[in-house]
Amino acid sequence: MRYRAWAGIVAATLALGTHAATDASGIRVDDGARAIALSPAPDQPPEALMFEHAGLPVAVARRLVVRAQTEAFAARLVASGEGGVVSLLAELGDEALFLLPLEPAHDPFEAARRVSAWPEVIYAQPDLLFATRATGGQRPSYDMDGFDLARTIGLGAAWQHSVGRGVTIAVIDDGFDLSHPQFAGTALPDGVKAFSDATGSRHHGTRVAGILFGRHDGAPPEGIAPEATLLPIAARDGWTSTLVAAFALAFDSGADIISASWVIPHATRPLRDLIAHHLDPAGGGRGVLVVVSAGNSARSRFPDGLIHLPGVVPVAATDHALRPLFLDPDLTEPLCAPGMLDTVSTLPDRATEKLGASSAATPVVAGILALMRAANPLLDRRKLVEFLGSSSRPSLPLDPDRRCRVVDAGAALAAVDNPIRPADTERDRDPARSRSSPPD
Repeated sequence: MRYRAWAGIVAATLALGTHAATDASGIRVDDGARAIALSPAPDQPPEALMFEHAGLPVAVARRLVVRAQTEAFAARLVASGEGGVVSLLAELGDEALFLLPLEPAHDPFEAARRVSAWPEVIYAQPDLLFATRATGGQRPSYDMDGFDLARTIGLGAAWQHSVGRGVTIAVIDDGFDLSHPQFAGTALPDGVKAFSDATGSRHHGTRVAGILFGRHDGAPPEGIAPEATLLPIAARDGWTSTLVAAFALAFDSGADIISASWVIPHATRPLRDLIAHHLDPAGGGRGVLVVVSAGNSARSRFPDGLIHLPGVVPVAATDHALRPLFLDPDLTEPLCAPGMLDTVSTLPDRATEKLGASSAATPVVAGILALMRAANPLLDRRKLVEFLGSSSRPSLPLDPDRRCRVVDAGAALAAVDNPIRPADTERDRDPARSRSSPPD
C-alpha cells in the first residue's frame, strides 16, 4: 500500500521532555552524561539550533527524520488525532522515512531518543544540516582558450557509439533555468517543463546541466550526453530531509544516473539507508549509478561523507594539464575529469561561461556513464564502473603518492561495446599510449 495520498496531512501529538543527551546520525555528540550545547543557528530559520561536530557547525531543526514500519506508524499517527503535520519522505519496502515536526519547546535530541523507543520505529534523528570548510589546494594550470575537452578525454570516439539516448540522468542541484537555447530539444520526462524562476538567476544547476545536455550545433558547450533525458531536481539546501526527498524522487522517477555536483560532508543514516536500499539488487534495487563530487578541498576530510558509501562513484577534478586540483586523503585513486569547462551562461549578456573544479568534473563522469549505459543496457552498475575505471589512465601526481584516474570516454565506450576483451593494461604502464591524450 502506498501512502503518498496521506503524506503531509496526517496529524500527530508528541508528549516529549527536554534536555537529555543522546547520539544522532552516527555522530557521538557527547559522552552520554551531559546535554548537547545547542544555540540559535545563524542564517537559518529562527527555530533552528546548532552545535559543533569535528570543528564545523551543524544546524539542528525542530523536526525529526524517522524510519518506521509504514502500516504501524501510520496507525499511531492517525490515532493521535492532532498536532504537527507529518510528511512521507521515502518508501523503503514495508518501511518508510517520515518527517515529523516538533513543538517549539521540544529538544530535538531528546525527542529523537523517545520516538526511537516506539515499537514500530527503527530509529529517529533530528533533521540536520552540516557545514563544509573551504580550503586551498593545488594551484591549477588552465588553458582558458585552447583546451579541448572532447579531444582530451576521447569524446569524439565515444559519440560514434552513443549520445545517451534512452538513459535518464537526474541532476540534483540548487535550481534550473532550462529556457536557454542550448536546452532546446533536451528530452524531459512527462510533466517536467523548462522554467525560469528569476531573470538572470545564477543557478549552479543550470550550468551543470549545460555540461551534460548542451546541443551539438557547432557552438559550445557540447554536452557529454546530449540525447539523454534530463530529470532536474531542485534541492535548495542540504538538510537531511531535503536530501532524502531529492534522492527519493530521482530513484522513484526511474533515473538511470544520479549526478550531484556538490559535497555532502556527512551522509546521515536516513540518506545512507535510502541509497543502500535502491542500490542493493538483493532488495530489488535497480542498477542506478550515483555520481557525486569528491570535494574541492585538499585539507578537509569527510570520512562519513556520501563519497564513501558502497556503490557511490566519487569524482575528483583535474586542471587542464590533468593534475588533480584536490584529493580527499581517504580516497584511493578516484575517477577524475577536467574542470573549468564551457557551459551555458546564467548571465543575461553572455551565451557561455566556465564552470570549474568538481562541479564540472562530476557531470562529465556522469555523462560518460550514461553513454556507456545507452550503448550496452545489459551491463549492470558494477560492470559499468569497472569498465570506466579500467579504461582510465593515471593523472599527473598531486604529490608523489597521490593521483586520480582520468576518464577516457572513447576507451570506455569501446570496452562496453566489446565487453569480453580485458582492459588494455598498457594504459597503466604508459599513459602516453592512451588513445586520447591531452593537447600539446
